[in-house]
Amino acid sequence: MALKYDCSYQQVRNWVIRYEKMGQAGLEDRRGRRIASLPSRTPEEELRDKIAELERRNLDLQMENDLLKKSQRTGKEGSLSLIHRLAEYEAIQKLSSTKHYPIDRLCKYLNVTRSAYYRWGKYPKSNNELRNERLSTEIQRIHHQYPDMGYRRIRTVLY
Repeated sequence: MALKYDCSYQQVRNWVIRYEKMGQAGLEDRRGRRIASLPSRTPEEELRDKIAELERRNLDLQMENDLLKKSQRTGKEGSLSLIHRLAEYEAIQKLSSTKHYPIDRLCKYLNVTRSAYYRWGKYPKSNNELRNERLSTEIQRIHHQYPDMGYRRIRTVLY
Protein backbone atom coordinates (compact mmCIF):
# COMPACT_ATOMS: atom_id res chain seq x y z
CA MET A 1 0.00 0.00 0.00
CA ALA A 2 2.87 2.36 0.80
CA LEU A 3 4.40 1.83 -2.64
CA LYS A 4 1.03 2.02 -4.41
CA TYR A 5 0.05 5.35 -2.83
CA ASP A 6 3.59 6.74 -2.62
CA CYS A 7 3.65 7.28 1.13
CA SER A 8 5.63 5.91 4.04
CA TYR A 9 5.04 2.62 5.80
CA GLN A 10 4.40 4.53 9.03
CA GLN A 11 1.55 6.48 7.42
CA VAL A 12 -0.18 3.30 6.27
CA ARG A 13 0.31 1.80 9.72
CA ASN A 14 -1.30 4.88 11.32
CA TRP A 15 -4.30 4.51 8.98
CA VAL A 16 -4.73 0.87 9.98
CA ILE A 17 -4.52 1.69 13.69
CA ARG A 18 -7.08 4.48 13.31
CA TYR A 19 -9.43 2.23 11.38
CA GLU A 20 -9.17 -0.49 14.01
CA LYS A 21 -9.74 1.97 16.82
CA MET A 22 -12.48 4.23 15.40
CA GLY A 23 -13.79 2.53 12.28
CA GLN A 24 -14.67 4.57 9.20
CA ALA A 25 -14.74 7.83 11.23
CA GLY A 26 -11.01 7.43 11.94
CA LEU A 27 -10.15 7.70 8.25
CA GLU A 28 -12.21 10.83 7.55
CA ASP A 29 -10.47 14.13 6.92
CA ARG A 30 -11.48 16.04 10.03
CA ARG A 31 -9.31 19.12 9.77
CA GLY A 32 -11.31 21.96 11.25
CA ARG A 33 -14.19 19.64 12.21
CA ARG A 34 -14.94 17.33 15.09
CA ILE A 35 -15.40 13.62 14.65
CA ALA A 36 -19.09 12.90 14.13
CA SER A 37 -19.09 9.84 16.38
CA LEU A 38 -17.87 11.68 19.48
CA PRO A 39 -20.57 12.27 22.08
CA SER A 40 -21.57 15.87 22.68
CA ARG A 41 -20.29 17.55 25.80
CA THR A 42 -22.39 17.79 28.91
CA PRO A 43 -23.47 21.20 30.22
CA GLU A 44 -21.07 20.80 33.15
CA GLU A 45 -18.15 20.23 30.79
CA GLU A 46 -19.12 23.28 28.74
CA LEU A 47 -19.31 25.41 31.88
CA ARG A 48 -15.95 24.08 33.08
CA ASP A 49 -14.37 24.94 29.72
CA LYS A 50 -15.94 28.39 29.77
CA ILE A 51 -14.65 29.03 33.31
CA ALA A 52 -11.15 27.89 32.30
CA GLU A 53 -11.23 30.20 29.27
CA LEU A 54 -12.37 33.14 31.42
CA GLU A 55 -9.59 32.44 33.94
CA ARG A 56 -7.00 32.41 31.13
CA ARG A 57 -8.41 35.68 29.77
CA ASN A 58 -8.38 37.20 33.26
CA LEU A 59 -4.72 36.23 33.72
CA ASP A 60 -3.85 37.76 30.34
CA LEU A 61 -5.58 41.02 31.26
CA GLN A 62 -3.88 41.06 34.67
CA MET A 63 -0.48 40.54 33.01
CA GLU A 64 -1.16 43.31 30.53
CA ASN A 65 -2.34 45.68 33.27
CA ASP A 66 0.69 44.98 35.50
CA LEU A 67 3.00 45.41 32.53
CA LEU A 68 1.54 48.76 31.54
CA LYS A 69 1.88 50.01 35.12
CA LYS A 70 5.52 48.89 35.38
CA SER A 71 6.65 50.14 31.99
CA GLN A 72 5.71 53.78 32.59
CA ARG A 73 8.69 56.05 32.10
CA THR A 74 9.84 58.13 35.03
CA GLY A 75 11.99 60.49 32.98
CA LYS A 76 15.40 59.45 34.26
CA GLU A 77 15.90 56.53 31.86
CA GLY A 78 16.00 58.54 28.67
CA SER A 79 18.67 60.96 29.81
CA LEU A 80 21.35 58.51 30.95
CA SER A 81 20.84 55.26 29.16
CA LEU A 82 21.71 54.59 25.55
CA ILE A 83 19.11 51.82 25.39
CA HIS A 84 15.86 52.96 23.79
CA ARG A 85 13.40 50.63 25.55
CA LEU A 86 15.02 50.37 28.96
CA ALA A 87 11.79 50.85 30.93
CA GLU A 88 10.07 48.06 29.01
CA TYR A 89 12.97 45.65 29.48
CA GLU A 90 13.14 46.36 33.20
CA ALA A 91 9.36 45.88 33.54
CA ILE A 92 9.55 42.51 31.77
CA GLN A 93 12.43 41.43 33.98
CA LYS A 94 10.70 42.46 37.20
CA LEU A 95 7.33 40.89 36.38
CA SER A 96 8.83 37.65 35.13
CA SER A 97 10.89 37.25 38.29
CA THR A 98 8.32 38.38 40.88
CA LYS A 99 5.00 37.19 39.45
CA HIS A 100 6.40 34.44 37.18
CA TYR A 101 4.66 35.73 34.07
CA PRO A 102 5.88 34.17 30.80
CA ILE A 103 8.47 36.33 29.08
CA ASP A 104 7.20 35.66 25.57
CA ARG A 105 3.74 37.05 26.38
CA LEU A 106 5.15 40.10 28.15
CA CYS A 107 7.36 40.81 25.14
CA LYS A 108 4.37 40.40 22.84
CA TYR A 109 2.27 42.90 24.82
CA LEU A 110 5.01 45.55 24.57
CA ASN A 111 5.96 44.77 20.94
CA VAL A 112 9.47 43.80 21.99
CA THR A 113 11.20 40.83 20.45
CA ARG A 114 12.34 38.16 22.86
CA SER A 115 15.79 38.15 21.31
CA ALA A 116 16.18 41.89 21.99
CA TYR A 117 15.10 41.39 25.60
CA TYR A 118 17.56 38.53 26.14
CA ARG A 119 20.32 40.48 24.38
CA TRP A 120 19.70 43.39 26.77
CA GLY A 121 19.96 41.07 29.78
CA LYS A 122 23.06 39.30 28.53
CA TYR A 123 25.44 42.14 27.78
CA PRO A 124 26.95 44.44 30.43
CA LYS A 125 26.62 48.21 30.29
CA SER A 126 28.86 50.03 27.86
CA ASN A 127 31.68 52.33 28.92
CA ASN A 128 29.68 55.39 27.91
CA GLU A 129 26.73 54.32 30.06
CA LEU A 130 29.00 53.71 33.05
CA ARG A 131 30.66 57.11 32.51
CA ASN A 132 27.24 58.80 32.29
CA GLU A 133 26.14 57.16 35.55
CA ARG A 134 29.30 58.26 37.35
CA LEU A 135 28.85 61.83 36.07
CA SER A 136 25.21 61.81 37.15
CA THR A 137 25.99 60.73 40.69
CA GLU A 138 28.79 63.31 40.90
CA ILE A 139 26.48 66.08 39.64
CA GLN A 140 23.80 65.05 42.15
CA ARG A 141 26.37 65.08 44.97
CA ILE A 142 27.60 68.57 44.01
CA HIS A 143 24.04 69.88 43.65
CA HIS A 144 23.07 68.44 47.05
CA GLN A 145 26.15 69.98 48.65
CA TYR A 146 25.76 73.39 46.92
CA PRO A 147 22.09 73.82 45.91
CA ASP A 148 22.64 77.40 44.69
CA MET A 149 25.08 76.32 41.95
CA GLY A 150 23.84 76.41 38.38
CA TYR A 151 24.86 74.15 35.54
CA ARG A 152 27.79 76.41 34.48
CA ARG A 153 29.46 76.39 37.90
CA ILE A 154 28.87 72.62 38.30
CA ARG A 155 30.46 72.06 34.92
CA THR A 156 33.56 74.05 35.93
CA VAL A 157 33.79 72.05 39.17
CA LEU A 158 33.60 68.78 37.22
CA TYR A 159 36.24 69.70 34.66
